[in-house]
Amino acid sequence: FFIVSPKDIVVASLYDADDRIEWLLSHGKFEAALEAVSHNEGQNCKRHTLIDVGRVYLDHLLASQQYEEAGKLCLKVLGRDKRLWEEEVYKFARVHQLRSISSYLPRGDVTLDPLIYEMVLYEYLKMDPDGFLQLVKEWSPKLYTVAAVVNGVLEHLLVHNQRQNVLLEALAILYSHDGKYDKALAMYLKLRHKDVFQLIQKHQLWSSVYDMIEGLMDLDADKAIALVLDKDRVPSDMIVKKLQNNH
Repeated sequence: FFIVSPKDIVVASLYDADDRIEWLLSHGKFEAALEAVSHNEGQNCKRHTLIDVGRVYLDHLLASQQYEEAGKLCLKVLGRDKRLWEEEVYKFARVHQLRSISSYLPRGDVTLDPLIYEMVLYEYLKMDPDGFLQLVKEWSPKLYTVAAVVNGVLEHLLVHNQRQNVLLEALAILYSHDGKYDKALAMYLKLRHKDVFQLIQKHQLWSSVYDMIEGLMDLDADKAIALVLDKDRVPSDMIVKKLQNNH
């Protein structure tokens, strides 16, 4: 369209979907902009995409300290794009809010660099030991380098004494993930945690029963005796002799 006056010629165009999204973004109406691009992407939108608008919205949420909302939005906007996920995670890391995105990180057929999951675990280790233990229980050890996380826990325990039992339980699980069952068993016994019996049965650690029978009996005599009697995997006569010698 042309608008002609004695002094000027003005070219006018129809107000399209891109113009509306631009207006919504410039006026801070990010949710509406995201909805508009969702309905029009690939059809009426040529200058805006869901990812572009979504990342602008993410930056706004982080700047305004709406970290939980930002974490939820990542799931909606980033999809299965590993590169985008990793770029956004570092934004959360810079403001020490990896915990806000931890529930939404890809953990299925699409996974991120192991360092990403380790960063999240380290933040929980320092700021939320109970949350750290929960993640160690929930997350597959294939997501991160177990030995690196073990070292992080050991270093943390050297200088902090809060919630030690929680972190020692996490350490026992990590040792088990790493195949260091002797250390895992020792940790469970130190904590007087009955998962020690499950660990022995799951990984058939029958040779360890003889060495730690007193501790096992002290923890749960019935379960310890059941281990000894289970299909003769543990020589019961040797166990009896050892117990007699120590009493």
